[in-house]
Amino acid sequence: SIELPFIDDFSYDEVYPDTLLWEDCSVFINSNYPVNPPSIGVATFDAADYNGNIYDEASEEQFAADTLTSNKINLNYPVDSNIYLSFYYQPQGLGNEPEQNDSLTLEFNVPGTEDWNIVWKAFGSSLQDFKQVILPIDDTTYLKDGFKFRFVNYASIGVTSMPGVNSNADHWHLDYVRLNKNRSINDTVLHDICFVYPIESIIPEFESMPWDHFLNTIFSEIPLLYLIYGNRDTALRKATSYFSFTDMIGNSPFFTDKVWGSNLAYNEIIEKEYRTGSLEYLPNDTGKGLFEVKGFLDIDEEYDFSRNDTITYFQKFYDYYAYDDGTSENGYGIDAKNALIAYKFTTKEQGALEAIQIYFNPIKKNNIKPKYFFLTVWDDNGGEPGDTLYQQIGPQVEYTDSLNGFYEYPLTHEIIVSNTFYIGLEQTTADILNIGFDVNRNSKNKLFYNIDGTWRNTQFNGALMMRPIFGEPDNLNNKTGNIESINIRPVPSNDIIYFSIDGKQIDSSSEIYVYNQFGKTVINGLQTVQSINVSNLQPGIYIMKIQNINGNQATGKFIVIK
Repeated sequence: SIELPFIDDFSYDEVYPDTLLWEDCSVFINSNYPVNPPSIGVATFDAADYNGNIYDEASEEQFAADTLTSNKINLNYPVDSNIYLSFYYQPQGLGNEPEQNDSLTLEFNVPGTEDWNIVWKAFGSSLQDFKQVILPIDDTTYLKDGFKFRFVNYASIGVTSMPGVNSNADHWHLDYVRLNKNRSINDTVLHDICFVYPIESIIPEFESMPWDHFLNTIFSEIPLLYLIYGNRDTALRKATSYFSFTDMIGNSPFFTDKVWGSNLAYNEIIEKEYRTGSLEYLPNDTGKGLFEVKGFLDIDEEYDFSRNDTITYFQKFYDYYAYDDGTSENGYGIDAKNALIAYKFTTKEQGALEAIQIYFNPIKKNNIKPKYFFLTVWDDNGGEPGDTLYQQIGPQVEYTDSLNGFYEYPLTHEIIVSNTFYIGLEQTTADILNIGFDVNRNSKNKLFYNIDGTWRNTQFNGALMMRPIFGEPDNLNNKTGNIESINIRPVPSNDIIYFSIDGKQIDSSSEIYVYNQFGKTVINGLQTVQSINVSNLQPGIYIMKIQNINGNQATGKFIVIK
């Protein structure tokens, strides 16, 4: 059994609870969801399991979702030991608001039995400041060795008429759980100076970018570092903050510097900016960059809870651009067939676009049916998407069995891009696809949608969880990615259709694909044909794509009737 005191403020880097304190792992440990938490890091309760998948029993009615259960604790103390349990909680945060019938509960276990008793409950509401709850444990039923307590959230998900939104919901955030003796009902002050928010990307605009692209911009863009910490004590306290910067690949020297030393008043939160200046980022043979950035607090008193005095962030320079931080607090989608979603990126040098990563918020499993879309790349037209550079017909929404896991869609051929381009998709149905949306970052001015022929900026603050992946170019002159039009006749047809490109026969090395109006492949990879019998296809609109050995492609539409 754990001996008192029992303290956890979830200020660690892992996404699952500390196994020395907790016996289960369904909650999500993070610093992205809460708003002004007592200290950095919370345990987030929602409608998804430890892998991020929606619980099988999820429904419109309330169901027991995430559980956070303590390991056994020794509470074999006299009644007058003044044992109290306290914690902070917040509904919604930057996530989804729990409905009024949803709840977060605290339950006590009767040692030696399977009996659990509800001792506290909060019903769903919109965003509020963190509230502290403090409860005495003076019942001899619980004052035994082997005592356990647990938090359970009772959640519900959206209506089944729109499967795309039957996704993660009903967020609660738990912080600073303290169980100890010799306390009182008034023992609510946290005698602690601590970090409140995490370190963010040091590069302007992006969370990450390809290493070689970054090397070309280091002298024009001086990286910035921000440390945000606060005094949760009622007394004036002194703290000095430091940071370290370590090259994890190139073995650059360890760099440490003092940022700031000052007195902090009660509940004062300060944000200190440091310009890293002429730090040397040296190329390496891996073609990647990885830096460990740490913040430290040197506190004037020893009784502070020390774990929240250190924070760590890994600055990645791999093969992709990203605006998002990798955590989806919300979802983005459009309920309109043929809607277009485009995401603007401006490269720091010419590169070969070879794949696109997308994170789709998981939905309830019995609602998961194939949802196809057209993966698309556009060039720039005066600050909004222009001509189509590439379109891939046939991809469908894919979910990974990992928390916030991206799915990578390789392009059929690389596209050489420079300066500004757009990645995105065209929907084939009116169902919301529910792309992950990071509310902690804001690239609103980079996100466009089109439902009626006109491009518009989104009205929502956040960053779409969609990333362009770059590789080494094969041949800058050959991989043009041009899209031409296929001449198809007769249209409509119920028998044989004939096709050509610019009146010429199709090259014998070309591959021919046909997709239905929902993006599903119905004819796959035909070669050296100039006609197709479509009499076995269902009536409707179809799209033909022809791709040659150089990666150039042509598309066209035709209609099948009966």
